[in-house]
Amino acid sequence: MRIRANWAPPPRPAALAIGNFDGVHRGHQGILGRLLEAAAAADLCPAALSFEPHPLALLAPARTPARLIDLRTKAALLAAAGIEQLNVMAFTRAFASLPAEEFVRLLRERLGMRALVAGEDFRFGQGRRGDADMLRTLAPELGFELLVVKDVAAGPDRVASKLVRAALQANELDRAAELLGRRYCFGGRVGHGDRLGRELGFATANVFFNGSPPLRGIYAATARLGDRSWAAALSVGVRPTVPGGRLAVEAHLLDYAGPDFYGELLQVEPRFFLRPEEKYAGLPELQEAIAADVARCRELLSAAAP
Repeated sequence: MRIRANWAPPPRPAALAIGNFDGVHRGHQGILGRLLEAAAAADLCPAALSFEPHPLALLAPARTPARLIDLRTKAALLAAAGIEQLNVMAFTRAFASLPAEEFVRLLRERLGMRALVAGEDFRFGQGRRGDADMLRTLAPELGFELLVVKDVAAGPDRVASKLVRAALQANELDRAAELLGRRYCFGGRVGHGDRLGRELGFATANVFFNGSPPLRGIYAATARLGDRSWAAALSVGVRPTVPGGRLAVEAHLLDYAGPDFYGELLQVEPRFFLRPEEKYAGLPELQEAIAADVARCRELLSAAAP
């Protein structure tokens, strides 16, 4: 899949889907599936347009949601779904001020859009004034096909990124998997930490995730490095026993005996929630708790389905 910035055109006229695609959940998958059908029927390039940063990070920073996945993971999931080009639009104040109709004209003229696939609640343009009704008016005028995809339901709710976040914040991992259509997984590059885990006898990989994942606590997890996987004890939180209070994502890979992998990409998949973070009286008590967590991880993961 090609990843291009802003208005770089696809290699041929495009069928396009637009959104943040945070999580690439079942609702997104419904849109992408319809997009691939439309692209195949008209020999169009299946393409997606997303935004960096999240629009709310610019427009209402206090309301910016926790990020489910980073851009790298998003691109990989979109590629696996069949998208051939991902345009990453820099979300600036100038872009946010584009009138909705002008935005659609630019999609047609600069990205070669011949089909647009959108969800029922799609909103776009300055002040989010653009909607499906506007698109229905513009489609024949500008010469593109509009396909509106119905929402995907999960019980009484519409599948949406905020629903996935709520499930993860409540540590309802099975519920999150139901909404995503797969187990939740996130990751980042491994960087240097304070080596406290190594001193306590449980060396950890410090995963630098671009954002703040929505879950908090201690988990039994699967960690993937390249094409290999390990059972892992995963901690996501502020480490209340240790001064500093910074958010850290740390994974202790059970039975890993290889070299350090600083700079490598590590993906972690929380499988079971063990407990919330706790503040201990000191490092000996923390060490004892980690040992119990590792034993519990080993027990749960050895009995779990792959």
